[in-house]
This record gives sequence, structure tokens and C-alpha cells, in this order.
Amino acid sequence: MSQPDIRSDANMAVKNGILASRRLQAVMLAALMVAGLALRLRGGDVRILNHDEAFTWRVASRPIRTMVQQVAGDTHPLLHFAVIKGVLLCGGDSPLALRVPSIMIGVATIWAVFALSLAAIRYAEGRDGPPSRRAAWAGLAAAAYVTLHPYHISVSGTARMYSFAAFFAALSSWLLIEALRGNRPSRWRYSAYAISVALMMHSHNFGVFIFFGQVLFASWEAIRQGMNAARLRALVEAGSLVFLLYLPWLPSFLAQARRVHEGFWIPPLTGETFGELLVNVVFGRDVLDRATGVVLACVVLLALMSTVFRVGGARLWILPVQVLTVWLLATLISTMGGRPILQERYLILACPAFAGWFALAITTTRDWFPRSLLTLNMLVPTGLALSTMLASPPTPPLSTLEAIAFLRDVHQPGDVVFVNRPGTVNVFRYYQSRTLGTQLDVRYVLEPNELKRIGQASHLSSFDHGEWIAKAQLAKLDARRLWVVNRACDPQPEDWTRQEEVTFGTSRGEFSSGIQIVCYSKFEGTNRIVRL
Repeated sequence: MSQPDIRSDANMAVKNGILASRRLQAVMLAALMVAGLALRLRGGDVRILNHDEAFTWRVASRPIRTMVQQVAGDTHPLLHFAVIKGVLLCGGDSPLALRVPSIMIGVATIWAVFALSLAAIRYAEGRDGPPSRRAAWAGLAAAAYVTLHPYHISVSGTARMYSFAAFFAALSSWLLIEALRGNRPSRWRYSAYAISVALMMHSHNFGVFIFFGQVLFASWEAIRQGMNAARLRALVEAGSLVFLLYLPWLPSFLAQARRVHEGFWIPPLTGETFGELLVNVVFGRDVLDRATGVVLACVVLLALMSTVFRVGGARLWILPVQVLTVWLLATLISTMGGRPILQERYLILACPAFAGWFALAITTTRDWFPRSLLTLNMLVPTGLALSTMLASPPTPPLSTLEAIAFLRDVHQPGDVVFVNRPGTVNVFRYYQSRTLGTQLDVRYVLEPNELKRIGQASHLSSFDHGEWIAKAQLAKLDARRLWVVNRACDPQPEDWTRQEEVTFGTSRGEFSSGIQIVCYSKFEGTNRIVRL
């Protein structure tokens, strides 16, 4: 009678356990993506279209040649505008339809972060086989971090390019790691990496910083491994392909960089604003209070940095170098370049690499207590920040719609509506386009320093002729009545007589203080009417 093969049974049990664990991990990743979709869809068809979203809609509504010219006059690349153009051509112009591309790509980022984390861990450990159980759970923790991150949720639910840039940043980092693995470089992997980098740079200009960090690490690895000729050739070919794919937009990028340096609205970098940036990037928004959030964020950063230096190994820097490159270059330009460029939504490009760095740290930390402490210190404040965000329900644009309806009801030939911000022109145009009725004559009053920036500055580049007026020309305006929104201008009493005032309720977003409309009529007997 034959004896049972105990070793074979044990191996089968181990394999079954691994298979069950992988199935559980796949289910959990799918659950995270479903939860991420629900969070990013929240209020997608209810929230008011903000100024930047209305600008995107307005520019994408133009003929293709005009769209390209107006995007070049903005401060961002073309890719997302082209995607929204496709949405509009397919008949989708609702707030949700405009936001769906960002929502879906934001959900895809959750998967990309999981894949990036596993690849980075295998690369750091020098493993070629399937990931270990600890690596897989670390990847799920990183994916959970991105799923719950309030600021990533916010930008993913907005009809702008930031979630596109974050996704392609994660995808390019993952493809770079896959290309660097092994002794024989794969041409298709390097080509796929180059294409993903080009897409990232065509999504947001901060993609240049991510690419620079990737080039730094890849060059360092090539030198460390003895300048392998085949690998060097593959890196040069990938870089050349990135250059060729980005070359058509390069003149526009340089012009945009020059205009940003000459004058852009981002406030100066101070200790307070840097602390706010730090908390918003690490946890998504304030945790309990600003000081507590800054302390917790510094603890997380110190723990991540200490892991890299404590464990050692050049390969551990694959993701930290990208995060640090974006932060350091943007900070240097902001402090020494004469123009601040640090913004949370720009730094969201580094979020996938930061999440992968977190996964690397908890994988390489062998003791369970510091590993658990780091995990809790990352995920609990992020969850608290998310609960704060969820406590504020999405606000419908009732005040905006009520204001537009009111202005249409009282409109008479010769009336002009003045708004207080350039983006409000596009917001009013968007909501007018979705309802039938009289089209209002909406204009923005230009300050003297804005006159030279018509067709070049953000929002102003989307204007039609006649949607703006110089402040000095107000007295000569041929109009019966002025409807001034939120103190957009101050008509002179010798030219205009104040008639009535109407106020609509407050709302979150662009009109957090409500909408105040004041009517002025032309002063009787004036002889200053000149048609513009």
C-alpha cells in the first residue's frame, strides 16, 4: 500500500493558499475601484461648473484651429481639451458628461498605483517572479490611500486635466520600472514608456518635472550598472521618442512658461501657504486643524525618508526621486525664479509616486509595530480628511441659475451685464447655452494691466470680441442699463444712476459669498454716448 505524498500535499496547500490570497486581493482592488468611482461621481451632475471647467468647455466648443490657438494662450497643454472636444462632438455637454473622462481616468489611477507599487517593490527587492504577499498588501494600502485621498477625489471629479496627468505619471513610472528590469532591454517597453511620458507632458506642464526625475534615476542606474551599451541605446531612443512626440507643442510650452513668469495669479510662497500645500498634498485637506495636519504630514515624510536611508539600496529611490524632484524644482522656481508656481492641483502629479513610496516603506519595514504605525499615520488622517469633505454636500448652482433667469426676465434691448471675474463670463455662457431664451450681453471690465494680455492670459484667451471692455471706456458705453454683478465695476454717478439691487443666496465654489446684482440706468441728458 503506497504512502501519501506529504510534501506534494503541503505544496498544493501552499499554492491554494496563495491563489486564495490573490483572489482576495483582486476582490479588494475591485472594491477600492468601485468605492473610488462612487466618491468621484458624487455630485458630478449637481455641482456648479467652476471657472476653469467653464473655460475648458468654452475653448473645446471652438473649431479645432481656434481651440488650439486658445489653449496655447492658456497655461496648460492640449490633450484634455481634445478629449472634451470629443465629448462635445458625441453630444455630451452636461456637467457630468464633461467630468466623466476625468472621473474614469481617476478611477484607473487606483489600479495604476497598485501596479506601480508592486513593480517598485519587486524592482527594489530584485525579484523577477510574482510579488510576495506582503508586497501585494502594501500595494492595496497604496491604492486605498489614493482611493480615499480627498484632493485626488476632487480633481478627478472636475472637468480639468489634473487626473489625466496623475494617471499618466503613474503609468509612465510603472512602465519605466518594467523597462529597467532584466538584463536585456525590451524595445517595446521603452517605447510604451516614452508614449506614456509624452501623454503626461501633453496633460500638464508639471509632467516635465516628473520626466526629469525619471531621467535622473534611469541615468543613475545606467551608470551604476556599468554603462551597458544596449540599455543606454534604449534610454536614448526612448528620450528621442519623447522629444519627437512633444516637439509640436514645445514652442507653445515655452511661450506659456514665459507668460507665467511675466505675470500669474498664484500667491507668493510663505511658511503658511507651504504648510497648507503640504497638508493638502499628503492628506488631501486639513486634518482637525492646520497645525495638527502639518505635524502629522512631517511625521509621515520623516518616516518615509528614514526608511530609504535606513534600508539603503539605490533601487529604493525609484519613486522618492520623482516626488522630491517635483517638489524641489517647483519650490526653487517659486522662491528663486521670481514667480510662484506651487499649487495643490499641480502637485497631484506626484501623488501616485508618493503612494508607491508609502508601499515601498511599509514593505521594507520588517517590524510590525513601526509598519502599522506608518500605515495608520497615512490612512487615518486621510480618512478623517475625507469624512470632513463628505460632510459638505455638493452644492447645485441654484444662485447662478436664478441670477441668469432673473437677468433674462428683466432684459431689454441695450442692456449690458458686467461680471467681476473673467471666468464668470464663461460660467454665464455655459448655463445660458443649456436653456432657451434671450442671450445676455455679458462682459468683463478689464483693468489697465490686462489690456495687453487679451488673447493670451488664462480665461481672457477664450473671449469673443465684445465680451470685454476697458475700464476707461465705461463712460462712453452705448447702453440703456448696466447690470453689475458682485461689484464688477463702479459706474460714475455723473454718467449712471443706481436703480435697484437684487441678491441671490450663497453657494460654495465660485460664488461662495452669493451673487449681488445692481442695476444702473443711463443718466438723463448725458452726451457721452459713443458706439464702440
